[in-house]
Amino acid sequence: MKEHIINETIKLIESTDPMSFSVARVAKAMGISQGNLTYYFPKREDLVEAVVDRFIVRYTSNPDFDFTAEKDPRDLISKKFLRMLLADAKNPAIVKTMVFIWSNALTNERVAQKLACTEHR
Repeated sequence: MKEHIINETIKLIESTDPMSFSVARVAKAMGISQGNLTYYFPKREDLVEAVVDRFIVRYTSNPDFDFTAEKDPRDLISKKFLRMLLADAKNPAIVKTMVFIWSNALTNERVAQKLACTEHR
């Protein structure tokens, strides 16, 4: 069920206004109760972090995302991640993804730390 919630949340983020993201909207879109959703993700931040993890895996698993190409091994994943997303910035779903991730990174330290991670996932 967790995977289904994450997948449906991503679809919602990519198809609507990412700034209006809420657990209640996800639950409504899925046709489940908010209590059912919070059973799997007790806090909003838990769901946000799971979604951000999925986005990071999605984009860093792209063969063009090469960690070995950098001369400085301390290069932040966020720099590479941002470059990867900007390369496809004409895609509305990508833009919404960027808005969601960066707006959450501003308010959630764990999301910001995920984006600043230097190790390959």
